[in-house]
Amino acid sequence: GGEIDALTAWRPVTGPDIVEGPTVFSTGRVLAVWSGHPLSHRESVSLEDLGDEVFVDPGPLDGRWIDAMLPPRTPSGRPLPRRGPRATTFHELLTLIGERRCVCMAGSQAAYYAAMPGVAFVPVRDAPPLEWALVWRTTAEGPLVNAFAEVCRDAAEGGFEIVTTG
Repeated sequence: GGEIDALTAWRPVTGPDIVEGPTVFSTGRVLAVWSGHPLSHRESVSLEDLGDEVFVDPGPLDGRWIDAMLPPRTPSGRPLPRRGPRATTFHELLTLIGERRCVCMAGSQAAYYAAMPGVAFVPVRDAPPLEWALVWRTTAEGPLVNAFAEVCRDAAEGGFEIVTTG
């Protein structure tokens, strides 16, 4: 196995030994559902459409981080509970969705990078964009990581855009 010096994660990133660097990019959100789900053929969905769905249980992750991906309530106040099965990896989550056991909110890039048979990704039109930051452990901080963070910051400020075309 290799070592990871830095990675991207959606904001807010928390932890006593974690440095949250520059925003690298932002994305929309999609609802991952099984093919044939009542929402799967829609052009887009609203957060209000999600009040009756069974969302994955993300386990013991930081609540603020999870709430940034999936708000605890719809805009009108209906709860969006995470009462479904627990998944510990994204691939496990996609399998649970394909088995019709739950749905999940994800960044829009998931539709491109995590496409799999039996799972549909529907844009969520009224969810705020997700901001993805470069993050690293404080123990990894040094000239190389700092220089990489500066390049990422410059690219983001210069209008760098992630393109997801086949």
